[in-house]
Amino acid sequence: MIYSPVEPPDPLLLRLSFDQYGRYQMISEALAACAPLFGRPLHILDVGGYSGLRGGGDLLPARLFLPDHQITVVDQVACNLPGYMQGDGRNLTFDNQAFDFVISCDTLEHIPTDDRRAFWQELLRVSRYGVLLVAPFASPEVEAAERLVFEYIRAETGGFEQPQLQEHRLYGLPMLDHSRAILNDLELPYHVYPSGYVHAWLAMMLLKHYLLIHARTSDLHEALDAYYIRFLSQMERREPAYRHLWLVAHRSEIDWLPLADRALTATITTGATTIGWRDISGWLVYVLGLRRNGATGEHVAPPANETPPPQVAVVPAVRNEHATLDDVTDDGERVTHLRPDAYYYAHLSIYHFALPFCQGGDGAGCWLWRGLWRGVPCRARCSLCVGRR
Repeated sequence: MIYSPVEPPDPLLLRLSFDQYGRYQMISEALAACAPLFGRPLHILDVGGYSGLRGGGDLLPARLFLPDHQITVVDQVACNLPGYMQGDGRNLTFDNQAFDFVISCDTLEHIPTDDRRAFWQELLRVSRYGVLLVAPFASPEVEAAERLVFEYIRAETGGFEQPQLQEHRLYGLPMLDHSRAILNDLELPYHVYPSGYVHAWLAMMLLKHYLLIHARTSDLHEALDAYYIRFLSQMERREPAYRHLWLVAHRSEIDWLPLADRALTATITTGATTIGWRDISGWLVYVLGLRRNGATGEHVAPPANETPPPQVAVVPAVRNEHATLDDVTDDGERVTHLRPDAYYYAHLSIYHFALPFCQGGDGAGCWLWRGLWRGVPCRARCSLCVGRR
């Protein structure tokens, strides 16, 4: 599969978070593939589809991704945007089959476990043709990644517990087998697809939360999301996945599921990890290596007039297989300049993120292991090091 940079039709899409873009983009592709069968704009309900803008204000992302269709959004927060209604996905106030399709992004995991069957049933009840639902589902990789992000945020902030991840821990992440059992009981056809490579999600979440805590402006934060969307988002539909997308069809006169399935199946990446993920690991190393003021101990971002900008300079450095950590950090400053608890969680995250590159050996030549682990034996042979030990 050949990839080219993504250039969204609406520039505002590049200002969304990388994972919000990924989940809505996948749903929009599925609906775009089958929409010609209907010959008219679709009436779509987005359950849990409210989003707050980074700088303040309200956003209904489904309208950006599905501009040719009639969108209604239900969520629990107050919002005055047209087409928005406050409500509860477990008890929707609409008639049966009131909408052509119902979509839901990252909402199922915030429903208490005992209510998840009711949530599925309500989405199916008010849809005429089907449901498209995407959410994180439990797996060893996903649970480990969430635990690392949660603890890293606590370490960097002195105890703050990220609310969404805390709720995941409280309710427990949904289980794929549980959703399969619900749909099998209803005898409905469905397909499931990976959405969001979990190792990339881990690196990006650590980067983003570091920037939220330490960066003086949101510019680098937005540049990071835009970089991922443009250059890496096409490769994130792979296992092990952070999320999974479900396409569920009602039996009807319009057989839309095969067209949507064909469109999405062609975008799923299989096989070995590509070089693009080396780039994202370089971002993580760079951001964790932001300079620290020797006198005050405070974190200091690189000067605004630094040439080239760090978010540009790091990419060619990481693509060079012979790069060392000095090449991708500023003035040779090391991630050991993080306070010890944050450094510990950075180590854990790099360890888990780097594992997909490894195939057995000691990794003595790897810039990542050599720079971060300082002599800690590597029990895998990373492809970056083969032939150069």
